[in-house]
Amino acid sequence: MEKILIFTVHGVRHAFPLANVERIVTAVEITPISGTPAVLLGTINVAGLVVPILNLRKLLGYPDKEIEISDHFIIAKSKEAVIALVADFVENVQEVSSQIGAGEVLPHWDWVSGFAITDQGTVTIHSLERIVSSIDAQVRSAYPEGRFTP
Repeated sequence: MEKILIFTVHGVRHAFPLANVERIVTAVEITPISGTPAVLLGTINVAGLVVPILNLRKLLGYPDKEIEISDHFIIAKSKEAVIALVADFVENVQEVSSQIGAGEVLPHWDWVSGFAITDQGTVTIHSLERIVSSIDAQVRSAYPEGRFTP
């Protein structure tokens, strides 16, 4: 059995494996970084660590909205990096006994690792590793020399 953190973005339920989640914090001020891909909102300070924050709405194709004080930031760790992701609401941690693999439903949707059926409906489980890899590729293609000038 795997534990997942369930959260909502644009009223839709999503999840990350709990093993990737470091902590949840309420929305704080974001320091913007000019010239970066639109999915990268900027950085936040988490206990003295500068953490990039990603716009899940943009990544998932939902309409943009201003960040509200009621929003939550999910601080998560992949093999490559610690990142923060904006969620409208963090629902709960749930143990799932079975998952449907993403390849069985959406074989070409890069960020999805699978789906879980819960008492409240289906939850899309995202792969943090794939999200980080995708964002890294976007930054590298935008700045092939490894740097940018704001």
